[in-house]
Amino acid sequence: MSRVALACFLAGALALPAAGCGSSSSTGAAGAAIAPAGTQVFISIDTTFDSSNWEAGRSLLAKFPDGDGALSRLLEQLTSQGVDFERDVRPALGPETDLVALDLSGSGAIVGLTQPQDREKLAALLRKADASLVTREVAGWTVFADSDANLDEFEQMRKEGTLDSGAYRDISGAVAEDGLVHVYVAGEALQATPLRGVFGADAPALAFSLKPEGGGVRLEGAAKPVSSDLFSDEFKAALPAEVPRGVFAYVGASNVERQLSALRDVLAEAAPGLERVLERAEAELGVSLEEDVFPLFAEESALYVRPGFPIPEVTLVTQVDDEQGAVETLDKLGVGLAEYFAGAEPTSVDVAGVNAKQVAINDFVSLYYAAFDGNLVLTTSRQGIAALRSENGRLADSEAFKEALSEAGTPDETTGFVYVNLTEALPAVLGLLGAGGLDVPAWVSANLEPLQSLVLWGERDGDLATFTGFLSIQ
Repeated sequence: MSRVALACFLAGALALPAAGCGSSSSTGAAGAAIAPAGTQVFISIDTTFDSSNWEAGRSLLAKFPDGDGALSRLLEQLTSQGVDFERDVRPALGPETDLVALDLSGSGAIVGLTQPQDREKLAALLRKADASLVTREVAGWTVFADSDANLDEFEQMRKEGTLDSGAYRDISGAVAEDGLVHVYVAGEALQATPLRGVFGADAPALAFSLKPEGGGVRLEGAAKPVSSDLFSDEFKAALPAEVPRGVFAYVGASNVERQLSALRDVLAEAAPGLERVLERAEAELGVSLEEDVFPLFAEESALYVRPGFPIPEVTLVTQVDDEQGAVETLDKLGVGLAEYFAGAEPTSVDVAGVNAKQVAINDFVSLYYAAFDGNLVLTTSRQGIAALRSENGRLADSEAFKEALSEAGTPDETTGFVYVNLTEALPAVLGLLGAGGLDVPAWVSANLEPLQSLVLWGERDGDLATFTGFLSIQ
């Protein structure tokens, strides 16, 4: 479907009154039994329009000051195209509308399918598309595309089986099947993208689900099969109990040494010239990425941001067994940095009783690093070290942090997680933009206020990796 037809049911459905909603819900991707087994990408959209998904979506949109206004503008645009939701859209679509990408090469071959309440209404809606579309009846579904050739290919591929088997069946159940949108990407599809260098011949199938909820939007994803070189094992995070309060962005991971090594292998194959540059740099500095730098991340690590002046404080903490060896590695890297920034050679400084090193990038920005209490710390502020040494509160005790993880349903053990306190992070970003001379309109700030927090995390069970994200909207 074109942008006109697609926009009309997305915008029009959200504009429906709440009365009578929730009478039905999506039952999953029934269209997978119609799509060919060789489908590259399959997108299923809940188009019941009176399901719990749409009701939740309307409730969330109402929390934004300009939510109703944005919908009104969309509906006005649709009206100018001669499209009315109740008259033209609702009867034209079935409870599920799917988009099937048969081929991603060249201009691609994309087919849509639904079970319309009124076939004539669907035909009329498709005639209002930006490009001419043709339709065909297949197994009780109306299938549409921009050419008969694509519909022929669709039917020919169906002779080899349908999508509701094999990789799709294995992975689709790993994400919520009753979401507003459900997406499946075949492993073969990744082979046609730059990601083929990451996964090689064993590219996993992917599945995603987007589901509005009462307090926000939940995104679930899955990948299968996966290897330990690219996907970490689960761990219970200990560093939030050491990291100071005031953090508005936090990324925690464990044993990313393997991932860093795998990434270098990918880059070496994709960009041999860059690999030669890295090898020369290693020789000049006397530092090996594989033997000296990557092992610094063999245990738990955390990268976080706190308020600071003139820029926010950015701190990296990683657990190390050999504190002296870790500092020596950074000393060598600091000496190399001095070749690009005059006066940036590491100098010893005392920070809260810790023997640290300072690397002056310019008159306003310095990097500080030190190793203590089993951690290597690299930060943009003296306070980044001092706060770790203080007896003040910790991130793990922060009510905002605990509430965000609890609302998102974050488990105790993950393969890594991201936490962003949006009520503090967004004003900080807007402040930096303002300091840089960019005038941020007041309506932008007002419509960012409902965003409370963002939490992302991963899990792994054998060759199945999953991730979940929750955007809290209040």
